[in-house]
Formats: sequence, structure tokens, C-alpha cells
Amino acid sequence: MTMNQLAEHILAVAHENNNTVTNLHLQKIMYFTLQRALNNKLLNYNELLELYDQHFLVWRYGPVIPTIYKKYSLYSASPIMISGYYSQKLSPLDNAIEELLNTNPFRLVNQSHSEPFWKNHQREISGWRSEVEYTLKDVEN
Repeated sequence: MTMNQLAEHILAVAHENNNTVTNLHLQKIMYFTLQRALNNKLLNYNELLELYDQHFLVWRYGPVIPTIYKKYSLYSASPIMISGYYSQKLSPLDNAIEELLNTNPFRLVNQSHSEPFWKNHQREISGWRSEVEYTLKDVEN
């Protein structure tokens, strides 16, 4: 399991539930899904270590994984038009994903801005981005 697989899985769950996802929303769903998986032990810790193969960075609109952001950037602020790939291994995350799909992305942005790690590093953002990485412990909050 990887963060790319998590992104694909989120897109598949969205497609199954007739939801649309923008790149911004995808990033926040990935972050808060990983956080819930950690806090609620939805996957075991070794699975989470394997999953978190790319780190979120502190960006203006909250945590972002740059390679995944770039992959879907051609959609700009429009919905991502890919149906994704469903992973049985990630199915324990489905309830969290479905709830986050129905949460306004800017509410999730604001929520990410209220977390200590983002607040402590927001001054390091230059323009829209920084190189400050979240560890798995930072995501756990």
C-alpha cells in the first residue's frame, strides 16, 4: 500500500458514491483519512508505515503530497475525472473517506490550519508552499 494507492482508492470510493473530488479535496481527504486511521487504529501501525511512503508538506491550503498534487493538477479546481482503483486492503478506511467526501473541502482546510503542526510551521510557507514535512506522528496530532 502506498499514498498513490490511497489516492486511487479515494477516487474509487467517490466514484462508487457518485461524489466528485477536486485536487484540493483529495489532499485533505488523504490527510484526514490517514489521521483517522492512526487515531482509530483502522489499520495496524506497520501497514500505516508502509502506506505513508510520501510525506505531506505544509502548504498554504494545508497538508499536500506534491507528487500526487502534480499528478492531478491538470484538473485545476475542477473535479478529477478518473474513477480510481478500489483496494480491498484499504477498505477499513471507507467510512472515514465517505464522511470526508461529504465535508466541504474548505472546512477541511480550516481544520488542518487549526492543528498545531501546521500552525507552528505556517511562517515557513513561501508563496503557496514549504518543504516542511509531516512525520506520521505529526499527522496523528
